[in-house]
Amino acid sequence: MAAYAAAVTSTMKRAVKIDQVIGIGIFTGRVNLTNYNSTLVAITDITLKFKKVIAVIGGTAEGADLVEWVDASGAFKAYVASTGSEVADDVDVGEFDFIALGLV
Repeated sequence: MAAYAAAVTSTMKRAVKIDQVIGIGIFTGRVNLTNYNSTLVAITDITLKFKKVIAVIGGTAEGADLVEWVDASGAFKAYVASTGSEVADDVDVGEFDFIALGLV
């Protein structure tokens, strides 16, 4: 069983402030979840862009699996769309877009 592996690509170098009062920022990009494992590992290419992550919104991966951000682990959990069950270990979930919001 291989480790959880995700690569993040973005045209943004850092999270960009979207307000001047609280300091909320946005960071967007694409994740390639090449090896899913139920033992989630933090995706630091997203989490380190913020002082505190507020929300990360994923979507549907290339292979039609659904992804959901788990705050406790700082990673995406993947589900089989047709059954709602968690994707098996060692599966290439594929690429999907994300939008992350947090304090910068």
